Amino acid sequence: VKHPELFDYAAKAMGYDQTVKPGKYRLLEGMTNRRLIGDLRGGYQEAVKFRFDNIRLKETFAGMLGKSFEADSTAFSKILNNAELAEKYGFTADNFFSMFIPNTYEIYWNTSPDQIVARFHEEYEKFWNDSRKEKAAALNLSPQEVSVLASIVKGEALHKDEMPDIAGLYLNRLSKGILLQADPTVIFANNDFTIRRVLFKHLTIDNPYNTYKYKGLPPGPIMMPSITSIDAVLNYNKHDYIYMCAKDDFSGYHNFAKTVAEHQINARKF
Repeated sequence: VKHPELFDYAAKAMGYDQTVKPGKYRLLEGMTNRRLIGDLRGGYQEAVKFRFDNIRLKETFAGMLGKSFEADSTAFSKILNNAELAEKYGFTADNFFSMFIPNTYEIYWNTSPDQIVARFHEEYEKFWNDSRKEKAAALNLSPQEVSVLASIVKGEALHKDEMPDIAGLYLNRLSKGILLQADPTVIFANNDFTIRRVLFKHLTIDNPYNTYKYKGLPPGPIMMPSITSIDAVLNYNKHDYIYMCAKDDFSGYHNFAKTVAEHQINARKF
């Protein structure tokens, strides 16, 4: 605004001072006062394009939301840790994080945290269509359990094309009642994400997320699962592998094995 006095005069003449609508508005070079005030008065704001992916913790997600919208991170943190709200949407406090499907969303800046979460739930319902629900049921898993397993697959895989194989391995372990023994869950249980190699001392922690100690799936995701990892579980590769070890070429891929003897050979190579 080059002349605040003229803007103020025009704003009052157009009744803007009585009809202020908060929001995030795009101002274009060369806009007239009339156009600018008309947009502000009419509440013609521009939606925030909010994209998220590769998020490990609720606190990180709350921080991203707080930076993108009017409410601060504390308000979003309370929402994400609200057990009653989680139950309302069919989740537990532990697995509520799996309701947020990574994607790009267009949401107005001054939308309340409750409404934003409701929007994410709508997208979650769309994502879990009949086809995906049928595939989950065929695995004897709920959508929430698929997401928990997908978070482990995502934590274990450096390459997307290997996710269906890793998913198949963990599903084999689940069906046989074998401990998952997934290193990413141990790192999560220790709450130390600087761990690069899981050692015996890390395996001793008594925590339901420690899949070296507790059978079955942990109570919630160890990170926000991606669409790719969820679909990798639903469309897993069928095989008889029970063990895997990082390849000795440090490519980020794994050698898979059906027996302890085969696995020990792979482990010695690494």
